[in-house]
Amino acid sequence: MVSNLVIYAALLIFVTLVMCEIHFTRKQNRTYPWAESLVSVSMMVCMYVVFNLKRSSFSTFYESVHAYRLLTLPISEPLNVIVLFFAFEFVYYWMHRWGHEYRWFWASHSVHHSSFSMSYFTSVRLSLTGFISLNFLFFFPLYLIGFSPQSVALMYSANLVYQGWVHTDTIPRLHPWFEYVFNTPSHHRVHHATNQEYLDKNYGGVLIVFDRWFGTFKEEQSDIVIQYGLAGKQRSLNPFRLFFQEWIAIIGDVVKAKNWTERWHFAFGRTGWKPGSEVANRMGIHEEKSDVAS
Repeated sequence: MVSNLVIYAALLIFVTLVMCEIHFTRKQNRTYPWAESLVSVSMMVCMYVVFNLKRSSFSTFYESVHAYRLLTLPISEPLNVIVLFFAFEFVYYWMHRWGHEYRWFWASHSVHHSSFSMSYFTSVRLSLTGFISLNFLFFFPLYLIGFSPQSVALMYSANLVYQGWVHTDTIPRLHPWFEYVFNTPSHHRVHHATNQEYLDKNYGGVLIVFDRWFGTFKEEQSDIVIQYGLAGKQRSLNPFRLFFQEWIAIIGDVVKAKNWTERWHFAFGRTGWKPGSEVANRMGIHEEKSDVAS
């Protein structure tokens, strides 16, 4: 029952936001990105089908991990909800950060960044292959602490619902105190930006405080025109190409690698890794991403 209410509430919020976004886009005499929006919707449908096919088997797996918990922390107690919220935000920050910094995780997460425009439809452009990237492993500490998989899934749903409204270029900067604590459209535009000044910043879900603490925060600048997209990739309206293009690129690099060290780094190393010294590798990351990626 709760899950259905979450879905209905999310749909209502989403439709309302899209209608408002279309209205303000027209008032600003800009063209709404309908083509990329339709691609995002088709990708969401594909993701939803795949998610439901694997949900039961993964639920059993998560429960088996939860069986080894240290405590039992039901979210019927308000204090546990607060603890879960902050614990989830911390875990989400690192999952999201690794999703950019390490290529195996980026292969899935890059799908979300494949739109060359920023709109509410971008928020539903999600990957089919998160389970291959092993993103679910990040939540195991929450299960082992004592939070049930259902509680974590509910918090994840709430987190995604919140993040829906930050995917837009129609909302300006908000009040300073809100911008200081929470993830906002301004912060998330920076996160999706491909400009050199904005690369690998603002990973927060609901909160932006972990970015401030761990040195990954960047404020949006009024004199920088934001560009969106993926490094070294052309704009595509083919959902299946967008789902799998980075995995295909990984396979190609691994096949062409000269030794097992290179194969390892091409698959599991830092995003943008190239053979050479550590300094050259780190420069390679920024050079590759600076074209059109974040």
